Amino acid sequence: MTGGYDLTYGYPPLAPLLSVPLLWLGHGGAPATAVSTGALVAGTVVLWRMLPAPWRSAATMVCLGFGMLPSYARLGYPAIVALALLVPVVVRWPRTGAGGRLGAAGLARAACLGAACAAQQLPWFLAPFLLAGIYAVRRGELGGRAAALVVLRFTGAAATVWLLVNTYFVVSEPGPWLTGIALPLTQGAVLHGQGVVDISLYLTDGSDRLDWYSSASLLLLGGLLVLFVLFVRRLGPAATVLPWCAFYLATRSQDGYYLLMTPLWLAAAVTAPASAFAGAWQPRARPLSGPRRRPARVALTVLLLMPALVSAAVAATGAPPLRMRVIGARHLTPAAVSRLTLQVTNTDAMALTPHFTLTMGQGMDPYWRIVRGPRTLPAHTTARYEIRPPEGRFTVPRPGARIRLRAFTASPQTLSSTDVQQAVRRTG
Repeated sequence: MTGGYDLTYGYPPLAPLLSVPLLWLGHGGAPATAVSTGALVAGTVVLWRMLPAPWRSAATMVCLGFGMLPSYARLGYPAIVALALLVPVVVRWPRTGAGGRLGAAGLARAACLGAACAAQQLPWFLAPFLLAGIYAVRRGELGGRAAALVVLRFTGAAATVWLLVNTYFVVSEPGPWLTGIALPLTQGAVLHGQGVVDISLYLTDGSDRLDWYSSASLLLLGGLLVLFVLFVRRLGPAATVLPWCAFYLATRSQDGYYLLMTPLWLAAAVTAPASAFAGAWQPRARPLSGPRRRPARVALTVLLLMPALVSAAVAATGAPPLRMRVIGARHLTPAAVSRLTLQVTNTDAMALTPHFTLTMGQGMDPYWRIVRGPRTLPAHTTARYEIRPPEGRFTVPRPGARIRLRAFTASPQTLSSTDVQQAVRRTG
């Protein structure tokens, strides 16, 4: 949103550490590709071995049969490493700490969870649901104190592994380490993905309330976690699905966050059925267990989810703060534009610093450079801007293609868009 680019590695350090021994493969992307591809193959084998025989072919199909996971592995995406580490955590996870003892298997699960959290940020969203589910199942079996001790030991083992991976960076560079691993959550990246945010990105001309999407995502995540705790006997099998639902309302919506974890859905669906949660502990609020419990549960569900839905509606119904019109175009050739002249009106009550780009699909092209025009446009004023393509020329696509002029601002986060396909085809 700030008009720049994030070219840093905003992930926890486990995947790069695993890549170091493979630098002999070359200093390009080969080591990272080898690590993530090897992790995907290893995760597939582990899932295949841990599932009942009738489901093993499904494990192979979900992990390797579709192009998405192998393509992310070829890109060296660290979420693949995290996915592989989460497989043994999720398979039969309600049995963790059975009888009040973690044992070697429970400690191994905890270690894998800690390592997964040290590889990529997505496991951070899953961990609270797993810990809450383990507590509920063990409390139903052992009582509150014993269940709390099991969860405490499990969390301690996971945190120890996480700290072991991160200790060197925490000690040597605490500031860059903290800002780096938090970067995907704080970077203010432009809108992208598949979710409610597409209303502002494709169906309307933008919104001056994009920050509300992030608020909606956090509210939905919190609401789903509370519902999971209250109704764990019903929602327990969905523990590996619910955390990713929050991304439907985020500014960086879905775009793989959901589908990347499909092997975990299979693992939980097969090995953590509803019967595993039949005796799980649930809070006994009187309205939720009385004769009118069904209407009360529906009302509570609506109450917990409504703030997120309202926040998303506020974001989606915002108006674009900048009114833009192309008033001139300089052509190198009839099919190549070298500059655009814009008339931009700030209809908002705040001064805005716009950053312009032209897009022709679901991706975001590089920002155009402002050659002339104010850096910051005061409230309720109009100015002319002359913008230049990042590579000096913009090739006009075939007739019929939709070309969108977009302007992002970072404070507050806003998006303004308008169609310009006719304007860029004018000869000047």
